[in-house]
Amino acid sequence: MPKYTYMVMTKPLEGREAEWNDWHMNQHVKDVLKVPGFVNCRRFQVASHQPNATPPSWEFLVIYELDTDDVAGALSEMRRRFGTPLMPATSSSNPKNTVSVLWSSISEHAAQPA
Repeated sequence: MPKYTYMVMTKPLEGREAEWNDWHMNQHVKDVLKVPGFVNCRRFQVASHQPNATPPSWEFLVIYELDTDDVAGALSEMRRRFGTPLMPATSSSNPKNTVSVLWSSISEHAAQPA
């Protein structure tokens, strides 16, 4: 079965980060993982130390893993559910500062024991 990674980088509305984080952690991730094809989610917050002097535009990175033969259908179903009782939205999100990208897996490598 094909594997995909769906990455979302976002920065919630100023001053509403805690509200967004609570919604995302306690509501949204659970709702997304109910969509057929979505199998895992990892969440990250930007680290205080960055390799470049310019801080990133985003505060959070969310990485969803999908295992599906119909990735277009899985993404369509997620969009269909968003903002409905199946997947309530929050007003603390900032769509103008959100980027999402779908990646398809082409290889996987693991470190070898020394």
